Amino acid sequence: MKKITLLMFSLLAGITMHAQSTCATATAVSTTTNNTVAAYGTEVSTQCGGNIATGSATGSAWYTYTATATGTLNISTNLTANNNTDTRINVYTGTCSTLTCYADSDDVNYAGGNYTTNLTFNVSAGTTYYIAWDNRWSANSFIFTATFIPVACPAPTNLALTAFTTTTATISLGTVGNYEVEYGEFPYTQGSVTGGTVVNVTGVNSYQLTNLSPSVSYNVFVRKNCGAVDGFSTASTVNAGTSPSPMVSFPFSENLEPDANQALLLNLGLSFFATTNNWAFGQDNLTDGDTANDFASNGISYVFSNNTFTSTAANATVYFGPFNLTSGSIYTLNVDQRNTAAANATTPNKDMELLAAATNDGATNTVLATFDDMTNVTHQVRTGDFTPTASGNFYFGVRDKSSVLTGVAAGNSVVIDNIRLTSTLSVTDVDNVKLTHFYNLANQSFNVQSSNGSINTIEIYSLSGQEVLNMVVNDLNAKVDMNNINAGIYIAKINVDGISQSVKFIKE
Repeated sequence: MKKITLLMFSLLAGITMHAQSTCATATAVSTTTNNTVAAYGTEVSTQCGGNIATGSATGSAWYTYTATATGTLNISTNLTANNNTDTRINVYTGTCSTLTCYADSDDVNYAGGNYTTNLTFNVSAGTTYYIAWDNRWSANSFIFTATFIPVACPAPTNLALTAFTTTTATISLGTVGNYEVEYGEFPYTQGSVTGGTVVNVTGVNSYQLTNLSPSVSYNVFVRKNCGAVDGFSTASTVNAGTSPSPMVSFPFSENLEPDANQALLLNLGLSFFATTNNWAFGQDNLTDGDTANDFASNGISYVFSNNTFTSTAANATVYFGPFNLTSGSIYTLNVDQRNTAAANATTPNKDMELLAAATNDGATNTVLATFDDMTNVTHQVRTGDFTPTASGNFYFGVRDKSSVLTGVAAGNSVVIDNIRLTSTLSVTDVDNVKLTHFYNLANQSFNVQSSNGSINTIEIYSLSGQEVLNMVVNDLNAKVDMNNINAGIYIAKINVDGISQSVKFIKE
């Protein structure tokens, strides 16, 4: 459910092809004129995977292409006339009764707001390829082009990110062969003079990029080496990336707005687990003049649930993390939540849980808070507390657990934005002095409370040891105004009845 500007297509000269409703009645792709997808049949194509956003569709438009020579076929909806219509494609070989996934593609750049599709794949002479567009994200009409290029050394296909850590990313290369792999931090252009790495590998079908930075995406370009006679192929490309290092300092906040070098959701520490349906990433279009379909509470980005509402109860979780937590400390999760539509007799309300978990696979969830029958269409802060019994890495999550409601006629989704995590000191018995602290992002203040001892002074230091603030308190509560202090990590030295304790916090 991405923001799409509706476009009415006029009948253009030279556009004559119309999609068929089943694989068996698929229309041959034209490589000389534009192809038009005007309607979707009820024979739904299988989602091949390899995309960030997956989920079921209700219809597909089917085409075929039979290669007359070996080369590459490019299929693209990245055209001005489509006005950024959200498209998704799957390509198969075999027969209609035994289709085998061959290639697939979704967004050109979802983080940058380009939801059109551009897919290039190798084709072999005499082989028929079945091509299906589905209506998972949009049922609007659109056009696409198909361009065949005969080549002696075809470019690699089916490049995919298959594994990642905070410092490594592994890509699959489709078939075993000899390859040149070039990569650089996103956005990186092939052949850039600086900032790139080029390696040559032989007899492999995967390659691991190492010594990468956490929370960063990389543009990867791969050329096949066909030997001295045929040389190198043109380059195929894939985005690879790393996950964040576990957070150890709090408060933490994530407004879901990707940085310039973040093109993948995993860079933001987001991961999805679904037994039924899923969550997805969305962005508001603030230029369309329509505020009713703007859902973010902070910036333009958000995540939303994709549960069906007529047949199966939802069971889908979006996880954030990991975070390195300390045993006995209290961690408070805050998220901004709203529904996409008002609940009524024909539109379901929503149910969700806030979770903490040692893993992001749905197996170790601890429920922190439950919110049933939510009807709000403006953002509300939803809160849950977690106290780990052992120190280590944990994830926090939001689970859409909405029930099936009979008689509904319209869908509804949970929207989540502006994730915050604050920590309260574990009970610290230093001569029976007990302190709690938190950072208020709204008014940029560092807050401390003492349960049974007067706070005398609070001193704030930078990590380099420079004192940036010194405040006399002489009270059980203290509020330190940080509005005039630069963003960064600071140490607060809290003096209570002659006893000092230091805590670390982040000013954003």
